[in-house]
Amino acid sequence: RQYNNYKEPDWNKICVLHAWGGKYDEGVYYNTCSDLGIPATPFSRAKRLSSNPFDFLCNELLNYDIKPKYDYTLIDEGQDFPPSYIQLCAKLTRDYKFIVAYDEFQNIFQTKTLSPEEIFGINKEGKPNFEFEEDFI
Repeated sequence: RQYNNYKEPDWNKICVLHAWGGKYDEGVYYNTCSDLGIPATPFSRAKRLSSNPFDFLCNELLNYDIKPKYDYTLIDEGQDFPPSYIQLCAKLTRDYKFIVAYDEFQNIFQTKTLSPEEIFGINKEGKPNFEFEEDFI
């Protein structure tokens, strides 16, 4: 049985984006800057600002009033992204309906896969600020 009932999805309603993006390629970072009306920082400049430029720029964006834009978000290769990027995607997604797909054995940039507490922090009562409804292993 075909997953798509032999029809293509409405590609006008689906965005497939790179994380970074730029003038010629859409991406979560670049599009968010554009939506906020602020200039996106090119990688060549960002790497002079921080040893982890993508994390630095995503953290900067988190200081803005980001409005949800997407109904659902799927983050593939989640193990390769900093917590700030996961937080940014969460803010961009209505009702926090997002999936982070990752392979902890294919980790390029971190020494371990981060927990929700490490990504979203804990509150004054010591409870996670965000809990995933389901965790599939």
